[in-house]
Formats: sequence, C-alpha cells, structure tokens
Amino acid sequence: MKSNNKRILLSDYFKLRITSLETERRFSTANNYRSTLNSLMSFPGTRDIKLDELTDVTLRSYNTFLYHKGLRKNSVSFYNRIIRAVYNRASHEGFIVTIIDFSGLYTGIDSTRKRALPGNVIHNIIEYDPGNDTELALSRDLFLFSFYAHGMSFVDLAYLTRSSISNGVMTYFRRKTGLCLSFHLEPCMNSIIQRYSGKGFADYVFPIITSAEPKEAYRDYLYRLHRYNLRLKEIGRACGAGLSLNSYAARHSWATLARNLHIPLSVISAGLGHTSEQTTLIYLESISQEEVDKANRQIQSYIRKIRNSSKSKKSKTFLKKK
Repeated sequence: MKSNNKRILLSDYFKLRITSLETERRFSTANNYRSTLNSLMSFPGTRDIKLDELTDVTLRSYNTFLYHKGLRKNSVSFYNRIIRAVYNRASHEGFIVTIIDFSGLYTGIDSTRKRALPGNVIHNIIEYDPGNDTELALSRDLFLFSFYAHGMSFVDLAYLTRSSISNGVMTYFRRKTGLCLSFHLEPCMNSIIQRYSGKGFADYVFPIITSAEPKEAYRDYLYRLHRYNLRLKEIGRACGAGLSLNSYAARHSWATLARNLHIPLSVISAGLGHTSEQTTLIYLESISQEEVDKANRQIQSYIRKIRNSSKSKKSKTFLKKK
C-alpha cells in the first residue's frame, strides 16, 4: 500500500484504516477511530488537510480546541493516542516523511473519580427487587455477575459462551487484551447463569448478542451497553449508591474491596487480568487459580456477613414491635 508520491487527505486515510479494521473484525477499535475522525473533522484546522500536512503545531491547536470545548484530559489523550497510531502506520506505509513530536501532547491516563461501591450498597443491589421489569432484572444480574467474576467487563459478559464452562470452572479470553482468565464458579454465579439458561442466542450465556454476523453482533453489544448503563443509573438511585452507577463500578468495587481485605496486590491484579504493568505480568505467572478463587470467596463472604447482619437487625426490630 506504499505510495510516496500520492497525497491523500487525512480524513480519507482514516477511512481506509477504519475499513481495514472492520475487515479484521476489530469493530471496537474501528469505532474508536471513527470517533477520532469525527472529532478531527469538527476542528477547522484539520478538516480538509492532506495527510502529509499534519504537524505538531496543528495538533497542539487541535488539543487547545478540545480543552476549550470542555473535554477532560483523558478524552484528549484518547484522541491523541489514536492519531499517533494512525500517523505511525501512515509513516510505515510511506504516505508521509515528516516527523511529528508527540511528546508535547498529552497521551497519559489521568486519575478519575472513584467508582467503587461500599459493601452495604453491593448488599442493597443484591436485595434490589426489579418487579416485573425484565430489563432491570437482567441489568442487576449482569452487574452482580461482573462483581462476582472479579470485575468482568461488559464486553466479556456479552460474548461469554456456555462452552467456556467446564467442571465448574469458567475460562475465557479478555477481548481487550487477549489474556486468558480462569476462575471457579461460585454458587451465586451459577444461580445467575441458570436464570438465563436457554434465553441467550446460540451458545451465549446472557441474552445480549442476538446475531451470528460479527458486525451486527457488535452493534448488539453497543446497544445493550447503552441500555445497561441507563438501567444501572436507575438501580443506583434506588440502592443509594450516591453516584451515577455504571458498568465500571463492579470492577472498581471488586478491586477496592479486595484491597480493603488486605488481599495482595499481585492477586488482585491476577483476578482483574491486568497487563498494563510489567510487574503485573511477572506476578501473573506466579499466581495460581486457587489463590484468585480464594480472594473471590473472601469478598463474597464479606458481602454475606453484611446481608446476615441486615437480616438480623430486621428480625430484632420486628420482635420489638410485637
């Protein structure tokens, strides 16, 4: 695809990359590239320029434009990282020979507002009664399963299959990193799985994906994620979460409760399937599945204690009334 003499629009090269990613069935990445392209096209300085006309000066102006629009540092970093990836690919393919200094652009990850829930709120979500609203019931169950499963992400829940379960152990590959994770299915997890037995499309555990066609399946995932987060906000208000409950909260909550129970960081990292730090990867090689399962049981035991305490208090109050 090399073409040193052909000058191509920045927008057209982005579209080529998006098409290539969709052909490779990397729909999530393609969607991120599409969002970045839309952002770039909203900035006059990059709307109609050729790919080889892109400079670090232009990108700094683009960053200023984003900050003035009210975007946070992580959002700006998200766009900068994708532009850098596209630029490096174009350079490798011979479309550009200019050098852009990305060191002056923010590409890190800024600390965000904590989303972890205290144990009593997790208890309230367990006890939450959705009534006859099946969508609310599914959202509650997906959130709890995510929490029980070491903070499994929604995309992994969506694509989870029954064939990944064998002898009481679930094994799956994280779609974000490709890392293989394995954990023992606790009774609370099995009860949720059984609740949706036969309701999911094909071999899927949960009724989220409804198509065998990859692009349609990804659209199902995006739509259900949107609906899931809307429903979680409703559940959060009812359960006293004190924040806008979303799909990330289960993951943050599992990790935070594990830390508060003095579970080693290496075990927490193994449970979450982190690969962002080299030290975490080293720890992952030495952490057994049994240790991760033990950590998960500790967290669930902690939640059960809260539930039992709550039921005991209700019982005492009832006796006093009598």
